Amino acid sequence: MDYPLDSWLVFSPEEFETAAVRDPGDLGVELLAQVRQNGRLVDHCRLVVGGSKPVETTFELQEIFTFRGNIPAWRMGLAIWPREILIRRNMATSTWLDIRDMVAQRDILVTDGGANDDEVDPGEFAALFEGTSSSSVSSSIRWAVCAGADDRIHLELQGLPFSAAVLNSKPLYKG
Repeated sequence: MDYPLDSWLVFSPEEFETAAVRDPGDLGVELLAQVRQNGRLVDHCRLVVGGSKPVETTFELQEIFTFRGNIPAWRMGLAIWPREILIRRNMATSTWLDIRDMVAQRDILVTDGGANDDEVDPGEFAALFEGTSSSSVSSSIRWAVCAGADDRIHLELQGLPFSAAVLNSKPLYKG
């Protein structure tokens, strides 16, 4: 029995690796699967994220980092185009990204949380960690495609208090 080619969008094997979400609206996720001519699935799939608006989130510094000493009431903000969220092949998550590296590269904006919400210089953010062991003040984030309690697919930002190097080297935390 052949699968219904007329109702499915079929990509060549080369296009499978680079295919984008079709008309996702503000944000969308599609599952791409490799299928043989007889309709059986091959062992490869991809979750592809796309959209017409940036995904934006903010979180407090105290929610991410835990170490001794005074932690300023700073806020961290992240904005990313959905097409830049790369979910790994055969998985539902991106790789772990180190927050300290993202701040240094200005991928995450740190603000003081005050009335004007002024930007904190990345050097001032880095100075906060001087004199502490880097492993005790590291934190990483990753993107995940999850099923919600409302029976819908959601894009979730996950975090753990470890460096990306540590998390990406552990098989248990890779997936």
